[in-house]
Formats: sequence, C-alpha cells, structure tokens
Amino acid sequence: IEIINDATFEFHFTPIQSIQVGGFDWNLIFNWHMTPAREIRRRKNITDPIRSPTMAGGLFAIDRD
Repeated sequence: IEIINDATFEFHFTPIQSIQVGGFDWNLIFNWHMTPAREIRRRKNITDPIRSPTMAGGLFAIDRD
C-alpha cells in the first residue's frame, strides 16, 4: 500500500520486490504472498498495477479540517 505525505504530497515508493499480494490456498484460507516473478516481469513501468486476486479495502483516511 503506497503512502502520500499529507503535508508535502510526496509519494513514498515501495520497490516491487517488497510488495506482497493477497491470495488463497486450496482451502480458501487467505494469506500474503511475495509478488510472483512472472508479475514482476510483466510490468514495464513502476506505475503499472500489480495483478492480485484480492483487493485492500478501507485504506483511506480523510480529515475535513
């Protein structure tokens, strides 16, 4: 999950080798996995999305003040 600094709007980059994706085993138990080598090779640009069978939810924090 990438981070944007709320004071400077600086984008904090995470190297692809450090990113984990969510997945399931044959019993449908959720677990984190390192990004597969085929997915790393598929991406041509650091801004390309990482394919994953799961999606994070509830990650935004917003303050009106």
